[in-house]
Amino acid sequence: MRYLFLIALLSLAPMAQAQRKPKKGAKENVPAVESAQLPRTFPQSHVGSWEGTLQITNPGNRLPQTQPMRLTIDSLRGQPGRYAFQIQYGQQAVRPYELVVVDAARGSYQIDEKDGVVLEASKIGDQLTSQFSVGNNLITTTYTFLTDPDRIGFALFFAEATPRTTGPAASPVLTYPVRSRQLATLTRVSK
Repeated sequence: MRYLFLIALLSLAPMAQAQRKPKKGAKENVPAVESAQLPRTFPQSHVGSWEGTLQITNPGNRLPQTQPMRLTIDSLRGQPGRYAFQIQYGQQAVRPYELVVVDAARGSYQIDEKDGVVLEASKIGDQLTSQFSVGNNLITTTYTFLTDPDRIGFALFFAEATPRTTGPAASPVLTYPVRSRQLATLTRVSK
């Protein structure tokens, strides 16, 4: 019982010190907040190089194919609201895309592929998602930007762009069979 009283007394000591008022004329000891300590917003929060292993799985296959994946995000000098967004899969050539902040408050972004293709992307919470079709593929891509610890989750789904129809004729439902899933968790390798 004596030990419990001693522990309780010691835990109250810092609280009593925190409640003391400073003497007249004495300056309060308030730590200065450095700009480096202020929280950075997306995409500044994830500027850097990120690496991980991409797992590609098709329906019916138990073992995924794997390959290295790298994502580099960097601000572009003299171009506010534009960021290098370079993706590399395995030994393939780097895809020198750009991430464009259209209206951050509304979660509106674009991914400029620098070849005439500009994809609309929406940021909802910590996820940036785009959906588009190429040929017979409907592609949904999601990047999840996490902190504590810093990491980026990547998910890409390929579905057939030609839908199948089901349900009653008065209100048919279109369904898009998924043909492939790609997943990766990327960790920061440099800032």
